[in-house]
Amino acid sequence: FAELKGQGIEAILGPGDLLHIPPGWWHHVEMLPSPRGEVVSFNFWYPPPTWFDGDLSKGQISWDKPLFGVRRTLFQRCVEELIAQVAQPSKVPDVLRLAIEGGQGGQWQQALEHLETFLGPVLSAGERRQLLLDVLQGRF
Repeated sequence: FAELKGQGIEAILGPGDLLHIPPGWWHHVEMLPSPRGEVVSFNFWYPPPTWFDGDLSKGQISWDKPLFGVRRTLFQRCVEELIAQVAQPSKVPDVLRLAIEGGQGGQWQQALEHLETFLGPVLSAGERRQLLLDVLQGRF
């Protein structure tokens, strides 16, 4: 997570403390030794929340307008994942910059086309640009 450049939040938990990490938040956990050497961590995984309502397999979905809160964060994560799958993970920032500038993609043209297909029905042009800027700058 070196790219975060010190923007993380540090929490030191004691006996009986609980830390909830919301969906879509990048995180890193280190277990500090206890006086008796006992450290316990539990992870609970629930069905992943979605940024939309409805049945995607039937093409019947709706979404909050405007997208906000955790649903906006989940939508932003979908944008990152889409680019990573079509281009490659290391090229996500490059494709985001191209999409923001409205440039032609060359080798990343397919990623730009998929991105436009995904974003077009959900966001206006101005909203798309702002969302892409937020993803590029790490604002979730």
